[in-house]
Amino acid sequence: MENLSELVNSNPETYISISDSVVNIFLATLVALLLKFVYEKCELASKSEKSLSNNFVNLTLITVFIISVVKSSLALSLGLVGALSIVRFRTAIKEPTELIYLFFCIAIGLGFGANLPLFTISVTFLILFIIVISHRLKIGKLKQSRNIFIEIELEDSENALSTLMKEIGKYTDYAIMVRHDFIENRNMISLESRFANINDIDYFKSSKWFRSNVKSFSFFESKGII
Repeated sequence: MENLSELVNSNPETYISISDSVVNIFLATLVALLLKFVYEKCELASKSEKSLSNNFVNLTLITVFIISVVKSSLALSLGLVGALSIVRFRTAIKEPTELIYLFFCIAIGLGFGANLPLFTISVTFLILFIIVISHRLKIGKLKQSRNIFIEIELEDSENALSTLMKEIGKYTDYAIMVRHDFIENRNMISLESRFANINDIDYFKSSKWFRSNVKSFSFFESKGII
């Protein structure tokens, strides 16, 4: 009972080091800024959505302050639980990713507030590394074009079809003719193709042969059509 009473009535000032607190706050600020940078580079769909990331530093530092005060006092910890139980947050979280980053800020604040800077920095850098690698892999997949359905109207010339297949083969993994129509002097060819990279579509369209022989064209996703 004496130990419990001592724990409940303990004075937080006895356990708070000003020098450690200043160092932890400084490091927490740097880490929160790094998290903000990663979020804006890897997660933002538009620059107008920066309002969430602008609060990362504030949220992290407030968490550091709260944990630094209550970590040494059971009474203050229970008081914090009671205070949080009556707080109501009315701002809706649009995406689960936003909630993840908010929890990340709180976790960083908890780590520095508990005076575990080395552990907090190490884990944070590891998680950020995984986030960046995952983002790069996702971007790499987006750059890969799916099957593309192409409709091209060619100039009516000798060996136009064979020349088309030869030229498009320079820019695609494969190209298969699925339809050829010649209606009212319109030489229409439909192809199913796969470009290794989305930029290859632009290279094909800007080629000298394309500009000289193609009268009109249409490129679109062939999934669900063929």
